[in-house]
Amino acid sequence: MKPRNDDWFQTVRERVEASDKTAAEKIPFFFELLDIQFTHEDLQSPAIAALADMTYPAHRIPHPIRDVSTQIRDYLARCAEEAGLVDPSGLAEQLFLLVPGAIVVARTQRTEQAANPARAVAECLIAASRRD
Repeated sequence: MKPRNDDWFQTVRERVEASDKTAAEKIPFFFELLDIQFTHEDLQSPAIAALADMTYPAHRIPHPIRDVSTQIRDYLARCAEEAGLVDPSGLAEQLFLLVPGAIVVARTQRTEQAANPARAVAECLIAASRRD
């Protein structure tokens, strides 16, 4: 059975966790899977469209958008913590900003590789967050 479009994050997270990636490889792989999701799923789905829609006043952001945003940040923070990176919460905040950006690019430019630049930036952020 095909997952509902609103379950896109759950689908991506499950695929990351089912992979044989190390903790340090999970975050770049997350962004790699976003490209696959953008290619195979309807970018007009309510959850994806709403996450990319920045026209909501802060006090009127719908709960599903807040929920998936929190889930993504929490997941990225957990991955960063498992990888032993410095300041996992702060890194997750920075990484999260790449997600709506990749969605906007995918929707407006109709490209199948919208998350490639986001993955490259994520790899730079991860490199800067490694403990020496």
